[in-house]
Amino acid sequence: MSRYNKDIYENRLHSSLAPFITTSKGLSVATTPSIDDFENSAGAGVILKYGGIGWHSTPSALIPGQCYWLYHGSNSQSGLNLYPGPPTWWKVDNDAPRYGGSTLIGMALGTVPTVDGILLKGFVRIPDANITGTPVMGQQCFISANGVIAFDTVDTTTNPTAGTVGDFSKVVGYCIEKNDDGDALIYFNPEKSFTRFTLRGELFREVDIRYAHDQDNSVITQVSDTFVPAKSIITRVSAGVQTLSNLGTHEINIQLSTTNGTAADSLISSGTEILGAGAAGTISTDSDSVSDISLGTGASDLKDIWYNNTLVRVTTSDMYVHVCNAGTGNGTTNSTAGTIFLQIEYYGMD
Repeated sequence: MSRYNKDIYENRLHSSLAPFITTSKGLSVATTPSIDDFENSAGAGVILKYGGIGWHSTPSALIPGQCYWLYHGSNSQSGLNLYPGPPTWWKVDNDAPRYGGSTLIGMALGTVPTVDGILLKGFVRIPDANITGTPVMGQQCFISANGVIAFDTVDTTTNPTAGTVGDFSKVVGYCIEKNDDGDALIYFNPEKSFTRFTLRGELFREVDIRYAHDQDNSVITQVSDTFVPAKSIITRVSAGVQTLSNLGTHEINIQLSTTNGTAADSLISSGTEILGAGAAGTISTDSDSVSDISLGTGASDLKDIWYNNTLVRVTTSDMYVHVCNAGTGNGTTNSTAGTIFLQIEYYGMD
């Protein structure tokens, strides 16, 4: 392969031309990054040196290790026309998609975009001061309201009403490594799409059924990390049998309760049945008549679906989702198998 003889020094290649590389198998780049190899707010990857500095809390400089979005044109603040014309970098804000959801975003590697650069994709060490939440290696991180990287943000694919209506959520990378000071090395690779916080919520959970009881409406399990917000309107509830129980008879239903943490085998507290024989409008794969969800081997209902689109108005308190025993025929021997998929659709605000 011929040498690209255009100003090569200090491990850098400089040229006003774009080098062209032709191979029969493509080009591989291997890296073994370590957080100790990077200074705070330093990065490596696709770096853009372009644009000026937009309006934000520090108008004279970007803040290294924070996220910015590229703005073209002019902007107005308090009736004044600020920074007209040239492209400028503004701090991201998840208040509205135009502030980083639907625009080009990058990570500032210094105070001046044209000198220090903006990382568009690659590895970057984020100092603790520019992180909210707790970094977990391998886990995703998000845009925040003030340019910093946010961990511990609720994934809107499972709870799209978890934030303020009108805000948005966008994954910008993944934690590769962290140190004892709270700094994190992340692989910065912003997704092209984003999720808007809306009134419409959807809960989708895989629920293992490992309890049985002969007492009607006794709790099998409370669905973890799940509730329907107060004053919501539930529009649809559905469940499907993914794995049959090992018990011959195992009838269940889905109920809501304002009580959080009811133990298995205890009666549900003031339950509201939303799917099952006690919930008007419930239909199943086998029948248009109301029926409980059958997990037992005697029913042979593997992959059967139960569905109810009767509107349910939630009270002024958050409601927790429970799977309960239906009827008195389940016996008291706990199951070792049995799994359902549960989906609840609603409109509401957390």
